[in-house]
Amino acid sequence: IADYDSNLIEESEIARVLKIQGGFFDMEEGSEFETSAYTGERLEICAYVPEGYHFVKWECNAGEEYIGNAFSLSTTLNVPEQNVEIKAIIEKNTTTRISGTDRYETGYKVADALKEELGVDKFEAVVVATGKNFADALAGSYLAVQKNAPIILTNGKADNITTLHTYIKYNVVTGGKVYILGGESAVPNEVAELKGYDVVRLAGQSRYETNIIYNYLSFSPTRLSIEIYDHFYQECLHAAVCQRIRHHGCG
Repeated sequence: IADYDSNLIEESEIARVLKIQGGFFDMEEGSEFETSAYTGERLEICAYVPEGYHFVKWECNAGEEYIGNAFSLSTTLNVPEQNVEIKAIIEKNTTTRISGTDRYETGYKVADALKEELGVDKFEAVVVATGKNFADALAGSYLAVQKNAPIILTNGKADNITTLHTYIKYNVVTGGKVYILGGESAVPNEVAELKGYDVVRLAGQSRYETNIIYNYLSFSPTRLSIEIYDHFYQECLHAAVCQRIRHHGCG
């Protein structure tokens, strides 16, 4: 698909050879093919992405300045005064499912995956929240990101607390921070009974006040706040790991 007036091109002009790999243009497509176009033409190009892969960027041997947006699946190419080769870079999807028999076991497995990704034997900090309600864990997720800490859920039962203490003993450095989100009605005081760790309970009179405390501890002046009403938490699930979240009540 060419965005130009063909009547303006003189017969004496030389068509440039375009080698396109991994994309299509002007009804031609394939893993690699050649076509031609005149210097100054602006062509629309689109990457071909097979199932199980995702698009990364376009590469151009003449320089990325000739590509409208090198990181866009569909973009434009301004034909330079030379033959040109462009390639769509794609990568295979690597989705991994992490799951347990329930939300609590899943939390431990996610924590182990985070430890492996960080390349550490033990965490410097851990965040503990109730597994009975989403608000504290969701609001505290940005704190967890800032501290490179996992979020461990608890239901407050004796066996659950024992498992939690054991995990902290073997996976958090001695003297490390243990952030407990919410008051005793959310996370019972038995959870905080840990020797050899700096246990900090973060709690306010309501989830909104508690949320302000989380934001204060994890404040970064280069980040934006995401403000959302508490009855619509789904919208901020994807953003929780990269931005602070501020809750508002619905009157």
